[in-house]
Order: sequence, then structure tokens, then C-alpha cells
Amino acid sequence: MFIGVLLALLIAALPVWFIVPVFYGFWKGEKQIAAQEQTLLYHVDDPAILSASMQMYNQKLDWSVGEDDSKIPSVIRDLHPHAIAFAGDHVHIEFGGDNHHFGFDAFPSDKQGSGTKQLISGLWFVDENGEIPQQN
Repeated sequence: MFIGVLLALLIAALPVWFIVPVFYGFWKGEKQIAAQEQTLLYHVDDPAILSASMQMYNQKLDWSVGEDDSKIPSVIRDLHPHAIAFAGDHVHIEFGGDNHHFGFDAFPSDKQGSGTKQLISGLWFVDENGEIPQQN
């Protein structure tokens, strides 16, 4: 009898063992994204990011995070972007993950530029959801 009850409890609890880690992982990922957005929006040297982005833009090299990271200026590399791309008239530096993409769009001085929030002339924060978290 006791073994039957114990077995029934274990079977009933089995879905929790699988569901809790999934929700915890999602919650943890969202917390990391929020922290990284705070860093990008409020705690980086915007002129240095723009300058490094324009350095990459002017060199017109094929930038790929992970292959030869030493080619990426350290002010950007140290933020750990997962993608850097030339998007026609600007450089796009992307962060985030599968569920939420955000980052910087950096434009040369002769371009107007656009994004979710202008940080300085030529540098925009972009968020695929159009959201700007308040500074903590």
C-alpha cells in the first residue's frame, strides 16, 4: 500500500520536475536580458561604441563574432554581442537571445539614423519589441 501511494506521488510529481526547470530557465534568461539591456542603455561609453562601430564600418571587413574576435574593437567585444552585421548604411550590433533581440545601430555622421531610442547622434538602441526599460 505504502509503495503504491509513493509511486502515485512520484508519477504525479514527474511533470513538475520537467516544467519547473523550463520556467526557471526562461525566467533566468529574461533576467539576464534585462540586465544586459540596462548595461547597453545606461552604463556604456556611447561615444566609444559609436567610434568603434565606425571603425568597423570604414574597414568594411567581414565581421563575425566567434571566429577572430580580436578584429572586433574591445569596447564592443567586451559586451559579448552575438552578431555584428553591415546593414547597408550602418553597423548593427546584436545582443539577446532566441526570444528577444536588441542592440545598437551605428550610423556615419552623414546619415540620419533610426532605432528605438537615440543615445547620441549616430548611435541608436534598437529593440525588436520597441521597448525601452527604465533605468534602475
